[in-house]
Amino acid sequence: MRSALDLGKRRMRCTAPVFTVLLAAAAIVIIFSSACGASSAFKVPMTDPSFTFGSRVSGDYRNVQANDNTYMRVREGRFFFIFALFDARWEGWQAFTEAPREKLLDIRVELVGYQSDAAEAWYVQFYNNEAGAWDTNWYALGSLPTSPKGMLEVAVGDAARARRFVSPSGAFRLRLADATVAAGRLDLTSTDLYIDLLRARFVYDVTPPLSSVTAPLNGELTRASSYTVRGVSSDPAPDASGVAAVEVSLDGGSTWMEAAPRAPGDWSAWSYAWSPIPSEGTYSIRSRARDGAGNVEAPGPGVSLVVDWTPPVVSHTSPEDGQANVAVTSEVRATFSEAHGVDPATVNGSTFLLRDSVGTPVSGSVTYDPVSMTAAFRPDGELAYDTAYTATLTTGL
Repeated sequence: MRSALDLGKRRMRCTAPVFTVLLAAAAIVIIFSSACGASSAFKVPMTDPSFTFGSRVSGDYRNVQANDNTYMRVREGRFFFIFALFDARWEGWQAFTEAPREKLLDIRVELVGYQSDAAEAWYVQFYNNEAGAWDTNWYALGSLPTSPKGMLEVAVGDAARARRFVSPSGAFRLRLADATVAAGRLDLTSTDLYIDLLRARFVYDVTPPLSSVTAPLNGELTRASSYTVRGVSSDPAPDASGVAAVEVSLDGGSTWMEAAPRAPGDWSAWSYAWSPIPSEGTYSIRSRARDGAGNVEAPGPGVSLVVDWTPPVVSHTSPEDGQANVAVTSEVRATFSEAHGVDPATVNGSTFLLRDSVGTPVSGSVTYDPVSMTAAFRPDGELAYDTAYTATLTTGL
């Protein structure tokens, strides 16, 4: 019994199983293929082809075009009783309705069967719905084996062209011809083509891409007047169309600016040069990506960046300013008033200084308590009696 090839090795997500049905003694195998998941859908012709050259022939293959299956034997015709030609047009296909054609990435045609002459090659042509005529390009399927049966596959390979081959309502037409018709090659041998299955796989993308902000970190504090926002993005499989653009919002999503890819066409990492930052405050930074099929990501919550250009203010000192009779073992302390705190890394021996009356720096160590926002200078030894000391906090804080 002839049967269609096992196509289960192809990765596809289908919602219904495949059934085989035997019709009387002819042992016809009919394949019911359901539309696959969110990445692709198989479509088959529902009406008989029309022949410009060639015809269907009787014999051990019953000529059937029904129940989602093409099962027929066709033969090249004769031109001037010399040249063999084959040109068949399948006009009535199942409509592609799983997604708008703007989401279409590719069309891949599969032909299963065998042929009587190993030297013959087959080509397909698509109807261009925008031009209202058959496309000028022929796509080479190749040659089927003479025995046993095999499968040929060809892809359009270009999303823009594939979309032209589908009408806004999802209509699709396919033309199958031999090399004589498609490539202008002379052929003297009339070949029989035994078709077990003819179908088209429509690959589309309706899944939005993903992006995230990696710099700044959430809640990061900066005193810079410019900042480079950085992030990553990806387009999840299967059948991803790839990230085509990333946008950045600095105001929580009210307005959006286009980011730059790491390299032309490489959006795995992206950046946005924010310069100048207009004012102090807390900014909500979000990102959203768009893929090649036009799917746009719903932006996530993003991150916040605190811009603070106001230096910390000293609210209290110990000893107090001008205080006398201070113990020679005393530490010098300064407590800050600062809404966003003080960066502990900036409180050190370079920013907190103690000098004697002639300006000589006193050696010592500096510590900082972020909870109380208090910096302490501890001299390495006792201070001198009857000496005025000056504590200085620099602008490096």
